[in-house]
Amino acid sequence: MVVRIRFCSARKNPDAIRIDRRAASMLALLSPPATMAVSVMGLWSITSELNWTREFVFKSGLLSHWQVWIGSALTLQIVSHLLNRYGSGGGATT
Repeated sequence: MVVRIRFCSARKNPDAIRIDRRAASMLALLSPPATMAVSVMGLWSITSELNWTREFVFKSGLLSHWQVWIGSALTLQIVSHLLNRYGSGGGATT
């Protein structure tokens, strides 16, 4: 007895791809304000450590470090760029 197993190829519907690209464009559009807010929190944390401003809202824990905020802002910026490229039809890796 011969048993054949067929794996179907996961071909996406063109309409689904269009919706995915639109969703990526929407997320890319909303991410710059989030990036700006996270950057401001990072700068506030730095200036708080230098005693230029009042104390930072997070006094202890992971979020009290400026490196976390600046790293998150850079990550958000990169993700925004990649989402924008995918949403406009460009490749994400070129």
